[in-house]
This record gives sequence, C-alpha cells and structure tokens, in this order.
Amino acid sequence: MLKTLLKQAEELIKKDGLNFESKDSSDSSLVKAAVYASSLENNKLATLEETENARTELAAALQNYSTKPEPEKTYSVTVVQPENGSLTVSEDKAKEGDKITIIVSADDGYKLKGVKAVMEDDSGVELTEEADHSYSVVMPAGAVSVSAEF
Repeated sequence: MLKTLLKQAEELIKKDGLNFESKDSSDSSLVKAAVYASSLENNKLATLEETENARTELAAALQNYSTKPEPEKTYSVTVVQPENGSLTVSEDKAKEGDKITIIVSADDGYKLKGVKAVMEDDSGVELTEEADHSYSVVMPAGAVSVSAEF
C-alpha cells in the first residue's frame, strides 16, 4: 500500500513541479510526506509503526492535495490607447464576474465619441456608464480589450 501511495505522490510531484519551497502548505506537505515515506520504503530497520505512520501521513497529504480548490482563472484586460485622449482601467487581470472600472480622459479640445469593450472573438461586452468620464464592465469568461474614440 505504501508503495502505491508513494508512486502516486511521486507522479504528482513531478507533474506539478512541487518541492519543499512550494508556497501552498498542501504542496509542501505532500513533498515532505513523500520524502519520509521514501526513506522508510526499503529501510530494513524501519518499524511497522513507522511504516504505518508514513503511509497514513502520505495518504492524508495526497487527499489534501487532490481536494484543494483550483485557483480561479483570471483573464487579461488590455487597453488600446486612443489618439487625442487616454484610458485607464482599475485592473489589468480579473476573474469572471469582477467589476472593472474604466476611466476616460480627453485631451484639450476633444470630446469622447465612444468607448468599446470587446472579447477576443470581437463580441461586445456591455459597458455601464458610472459617472462623468468613467465606465464599468463585468468581466466575462475571457480576455477583454478596451478602446475609445475621441
């Protein structure tokens, strides 16, 4: 049983590039448990209790690692700087559902004609006018490009 668990752990460690310095505690716990189990696997001096403890620790570390939530995916927010004015956005990356604020500023002598937000497939993203010279967009599940015309 320890051998099977150790093989699973080693495959995950290699596939995901884990090491002792991993920032996530479940990552480093898996590495530590695998190293401990590996040190006992072929050790003829290891007691049955030590081997069982290593198996239990490794099984728990594998369970914790496999059940940790996936990090939420973020998408880029790209600004296409216009002529005769500027755009700024509150975030350059966001998760789906996050609210992004867009600030529009016209150069002297120019007026805003329009602001546009589109996804990579050129489908439009709904903009909401918030206040004078600001807009918001709710981040869709994909990258967004924001532009303006003056």
